[in-house]
Amino acid sequence: MFDFFLRKWIQLIPLSFVKKVSFLRWETPWLKKVLIFLSNRLRFQDAVIVHGIGQGLKFNAGPSNVGYSLGTSEPHVQRALKTILRPGMNFYDIGANVGFFSVLAGQLVQPTGCVVCFEPLPMNVQWIDYNMKLNGFSNYKIFRLALGADNGEASFSLSRETTWGRLS
Repeated sequence: MFDFFLRKWIQLIPLSFVKKVSFLRWETPWLKKVLIFLSNRLRFQDAVIVHGIGQGLKFNAGPSNVGYSLGTSEPHVQRALKTILRPGMNFYDIGANVGFFSVLAGQLVQPTGCVVCFEPLPMNVQWIDYNMKLNGFSNYKIFRLALGADNGEASFSLSRETTWGRLS
């Protein structure tokens, strides 16, 4: 029940307040602890994106950044996507993580465009697929690969964060 009210309350928060709290969390240890607690309550839950170009789309961040549900993550990238992408275009998401930008692009390029995701972590691939289907998108392909600057094989190092990694 608490999680239900928390999710409803989040939908009412003005964007300016979200930005201020997001900034202050790095300077205020108790605020950071509260935000971690609240974030953990919202993990693995379907949500409706509240702000940004994805407003109204559905998203489940799984173990990743629950801030995606607020729609406030990387606003400059969101603005660029909205400016550049049009229906019928193709979008390539390299290192797609759990698919936040893929979902945004899926909305912008549909119904005739395509989103192509490259993501090496199996769990992230499942979340991308889940989030695209959650929004009814079929205009996407996912490749379980890491892309780099050179042809060939490389090692992929995992991070302590379960949804992060990098080519070594």
